[in-house]
Amino acid sequence: MNNQREKGFSSSRIHPYTFKGEVERKVYVVGDLHLSEGRDVMTRKFSKNEDFFFDEEFSDFVTFILQHAQEQNYKFDLIINGDLLDFPQVISPVYDENRKIINYQGYYSGFGPDTSEFNSVLKLRKVMQGHVIFFRSLAKIIEQGHRIVIITGNHDIEFQYSDVRKAFKAEIMKYIEDSSRNENIIFQRCFHIDNGVYIEHGSQYDKYNSFVNFLAPYVIKRFNRVRLEMSFGSYFVKYVLNRIEHRFPFADNFKKRSSFINWLFIHHPLQALLIQRHYIYLSLIIFFGKILPYFFFWKHRGRQRAAELNQLKWKQCGDEYNLSSDQIKKLHSLHKMPIFEYARITGKYLYYCTTALVLLYIFGWWQMDISGIIINYFAKEEIMIGSRERIAVFTVSTIGFLVLIPLVIYFGGRFIEYLSRQLRNFYVFLLNAFPYRIRKRYHSKFYQYPVKAAHLSKVVKRISQILNDRAIKYVILSHYHDADIIRLEDGKYQYLNTGTWTKVFCDQEDRLLREDRQFSLVQVIYQKGSSEPRAFLQEWKPEENRLDLIRIFETEMRT
Repeated sequence: MNNQREKGFSSSRIHPYTFKGEVERKVYVVGDLHLSEGRDVMTRKFSKNEDFFFDEEFSDFVTFILQHAQEQNYKFDLIINGDLLDFPQVISPVYDENRKIINYQGYYSGFGPDTSEFNSVLKLRKVMQGHVIFFRSLAKIIEQGHRIVIITGNHDIEFQYSDVRKAFKAEIMKYIEDSSRNENIIFQRCFHIDNGVYIEHGSQYDKYNSFVNFLAPYVIKRFNRVRLEMSFGSYFVKYVLNRIEHRFPFADNFKKRSSFINWLFIHHPLQALLIQRHYIYLSLIIFFGKILPYFFFWKHRGRQRAAELNQLKWKQCGDEYNLSSDQIKKLHSLHKMPIFEYARITGKYLYYCTTALVLLYIFGWWQMDISGIIINYFAKEEIMIGSRERIAVFTVSTIGFLVLIPLVIYFGGRFIEYLSRQLRNFYVFLLNAFPYRIRKRYHSKFYQYPVKAAHLSKVVKRISQILNDRAIKYVILSHYHDADIIRLEDGKYQYLNTGTWTKVFCDQEDRLLREDRQFSLVQVIYQKGSSEPRAFLQEWKPEENRLDLIRIFETEMRT
C-alpha cells in the first residue's frame, strides 16, 4: 500500500471501454459491505464477527474517484445498495468519548442486544468507532460536493429508525466543517430511480430475508416496547453464525455453506458434530420466540398499524419519483412473502381448526338430542340413543379432518421450507462419512443450491414492464454476493448485481477468474449529448490503482 501512495492515483489507469466521450456525471453503486464492530477502541483488535477488513482499500478507491471527478469536472453519486452495516453481528459494548462503557437498554444476552431504537443507535456508534478510516472517506465525498445515497437492506433494517439516520449523519458531519453538506447524505428506504436505472437491494425477493412491512418493520412487545422485526436470515446470524465465528471467524466467508461444513468435517470432525446443536437451538428460538407467542393477543398489537404505516411510506416513495399507485402496488406485489408468514398462516389455521374441532366434539357429546335430530334427519330412520354419541363424534371427526388435512399439507409444507437449507447442510455432513464414490453419486441429489438467475431475470423483466414510462434500461440489485450481469430481451434491459466487498472463499471453477478478495461495483456513466446511460460491472484493483471490467463466467440459466 505504501508503494501505491508514492505512485499516486493516475486517472489514465482506467479501462478503455469505460470512459469514452465527455462525462456529464457518474453513479457508483456498491453493496453488501457488511461493516461490523471493526477494531475495538481499547484493544485495537478486530472482532471475530467482522467481515470487512478493507477500510484502506475503500479509502484509496474514494481518493481515486474524487481525483478523476476533479480532473474531468463532473459530479457523481456513490450509492451504497443495502447492507452497509451488519447490525445483527454487533454484540460488544459501546464506549463514549471518555472511553466509558455505555450500557444497552433492556435484556442483554450473549447473543447481543435487542432491536430497540436506542440500542440500534449504540450499535451504529460501535461500528463507526471501529471503521474510522472508512467513514472519513465518506466524509471526503460529502465535503467535495458529491452525494451519498444509502439504500436500506435486510442487515441494516435499523436505518428505518429516524434516530439511527440522524445519528449517522451527525457522526459523518463531525469530519466536515460545512454543515450545509448534511443534505448530500440521502437515505432511500425502498428503491432508487435515476434516469433509466432502477436500484434496489433485492432482499425482498428472497423469502428467507424479506419482511412483511419493509418500510415499517415494527412490532410491539409486552410493556409497549417497540422493536424491529427480524428476518430468518438475521435470526440465523444472531443465534447461529455469531457463535460459530467465535471459533471459526471465516465461517461466513465461504461462498457455499456446504463448503464450510466439508472443510470442518475434514479438519475438525468433532466440532462439525457439535455445531449442529446451534441449528437445533435456532429452531427452538424461532418456535418459542417467533411462532408460539403469535397466538397470544399482545403479539398482534401494532401489526395493523405497522401495515398501514408501511402502505403510507410506499405511497411517499411513489410520490418522490412520480409513480402512480398502480405502479407502486405492482412493484410491491413482486416481493416474496417471508418464510415466517407461512408459519404464522399455518399456525393460525391449525389453531382455528383445532378449536372448531374441540367445540364440535363437545357439542356432539353433550347435546345428544340436537345431534340426534340432525342425524335422524339425514339417516331417515330412528337411531338408538346409545348410537347417537358414536355417530355424532364420527361425523364431527370426519368433517373436521377433511378441513384440517388439506390446510396442514399446504401450509405445513411451506413452513418446513425454512428448515431446508439447514437440513441440506446436515445431509452434506452425513455424506462426508461415506466413501468418495458414494459422496460423488449422491451429493448433487441431496444438496443443490437453487439457481437465482432465472428468478431474478423474471423480476427484472417485470420491473422494466411496470416502469415502462421511465424507460428503465438497467436494474441493479445486490444482496446475493455474486457479481453478475444478464442481458434480457436482446439487450433491451440488463440485470446487474454489485456483488460484495467482503472476502469470499470461492469454488474451484471461480478461482480461474477471480480471487477470494474482489472489490466489485457497478459504474453508470451519463455522457453529454446522450440520453441513455451506460453501465459497467467493474472491480477496483488497489494494487494497480485502477478500475477494470470484472471477469465472470456465463450464467447458467435453469428454471
